Amino acid sequence: MSRAAHARIVWLVGLVLVVGVGIAALVYLPDWLVTESVSANPAPSPTDLTTGERVSAVTAARTAVLFAAGGLLAVLTLYLTAARDAAAADKLDLDRDANRTDRYADAAKMLGDKSASSRLAGIYALERLAKESHADWQTIIDVVSGFVRDRAPQIEGPAKGRPPMRPTADVDAAIRALARLTNNRSSQHAIWLRDRMLAYSSLSGARLGNANLHNADLTEAYLIKVDFGNSEIGAAVFTDANLKGADLRGVRHCKQEQFYDVNVFDSDTKWPPEFSVADIDAAVAARKRALETQPTQVSPSAINHAPK
Repeated sequence: MSRAAHARIVWLVGLVLVVGVGIAALVYLPDWLVTESVSANPAPSPTDLTTGERVSAVTAARTAVLFAAGGLLAVLTLYLTAARDAAAADKLDLDRDANRTDRYADAAKMLGDKSASSRLAGIYALERLAKESHADWQTIIDVVSGFVRDRAPQIEGPAKGRPPMRPTADVDAAIRALARLTNNRSSQHAIWLRDRMLAYSSLSGARLGNANLHNADLTEAYLIKVDFGNSEIGAAVFTDANLKGADLRGVRHCKQEQFYDVNVFDSDTKWPPEFSVADIDAAVAARKRALETQPTQVSPSAINHAPK
C-alpha cells in the first residue's frame, strides 16, 4: 500500500471516530456528568433538582464537552494534516528521484551518441544534474572523467617532445565541466587522466584531490587557481601552461624541471616545499628571452593566403 493511500485511510478512520465519539459525548456525557456531580454532593440529592436546574446544568456540561471536543478535533486535525503533508513530501521525493534517474539515463546515453552536439548536450545535462543532486554528484564526476579518459587521445610513451593536440569540442566541454563541478569539493575517487592529451584545455578552479595526471600533456592549459591536492603529476608536460594561483604543495612524483617552460605563474602560486622558486623563475625568464630572439616563422597556410 502506498503512503498516499495509507494517509487517506487514516483520514477516513479518524473522521469516523471523531464524529462517532462526538455525537455520543454530546448525547450521553453531559447528563452523566451532571448526575455524577450531584451524586458526589450529599445535599441536595439528584431528586432535589428542579427540571429547569437540571436542564441548565446539562446545557452547561454539554457546552463544556463541546469545547473539549473542539480542542481534540483541532489536535487531531493538526496530526492528520502533518501526516498528509509527510506523505505528500515522500511522494514528491519519489517523483523527484524518478525524474533524476530518467534524466541521468538519458544524458549518459547521449555521451555515446555519434553526434558531437548530442554528446555536448549529454555533458551539460549531467553537469546540471550534478549541481541539483548531491547524491548523484560523485557518480556524475566518475562518468564525466571516464568520458574524458575514453575520448582524449592516449599518449604512448613519454609525453614530452610530442606535438600537442587540441581536444575535440566534447572532450573540452567535459574537462571544463569537471573543473566547475570540483570547484568547491574534491572527488572521493581519483580522477584518472594518466597518459592523456589535455593540451589547451581549461581546469581553472578545479580541486583535483588525488587525481592521476602522470605523463599527461597539459601544454598551454589554463590551470589558474587549480588545487592539485595530492595528485600524481610525474612526467606531465606543463609547457606554456598558466599556473597563476595554482596550489602544487602536495603533488607527488614530480620534478622541478617540469615547470621550467611554463608560461606564467605568480606570487599566489604555491610550490612544493623542496622546489626553488628562484630557479623556476630564472628558467622561465631565460626561455622567454630565447624565444624572443628567435626569428618569427610564418606558417605555410599564412603564405598561401597572403594578398598578392
